[in-house]
Amino acid sequence: MRVIHALMVLVFILVGASFAALNTAPITVDFYFNQLSANSGFMVLFAMLAGAVLGAIAVIVGGVWPLRRRLKALQRNVAIPESSRTLNGPVDAA
Repeated sequence: MRVIHALMVLVFILVGASFAALNTAPITVDFYFNQLSANSGFMVLFAMLAGAVLGAIAVIVGGVWPLRRRLKALQRNVAIPESSRTLNGPVDAA
């Protein structure tokens, strides 16, 4: 499975590099206080990377953290209290 994952990453890197190499037209992005000039391929790849990072942050904050908090709360509720534990198991009342 790791080999397939590594091959997929390599393919995406190669496709991205070839995309950036083929799209060399210079463009300028104006950020009100600053301007950034780069080729169009780099800008598109940067925008896609920024979107992936922001999407991952949204998934972590909106999905993973609440589920982890819920899991920890449920684990605390299921845990056996220290006072009811014995070294040799349950003791018969007879």
